[in-house]
Amino acid sequence: MHSAFYKNRSAYLYATLDANYFYSNDGQTLAPGNLSRSFSEVGDRQTHELWPGLAVGLKVAL
Repeated sequence: MHSAFYKNRSAYLYATLDANYFYSNDGQTLAPGNLSRSFSEVGDRQTHELWPGLAVGLKVAL
C-alpha cells in the first residue's frame, strides 16, 4: 500500500550568534559575570546588561 503523501525526512544543524539584553530597575543582574557589560548611573538602581550568546541545535523535519 502506498501513502498518499510523500514524506521527506531531513535534519538540519544550525548555529546562531546573538546579543542578549537585560534591564532591571531594582539592581538585579542576570548576565554571566565575565562576558557581560553592565551600564548604570551612580546611585541609580537601574541596570542595563549586554552579553553575547550562542545557540547550537538540530532541527528534524518530518
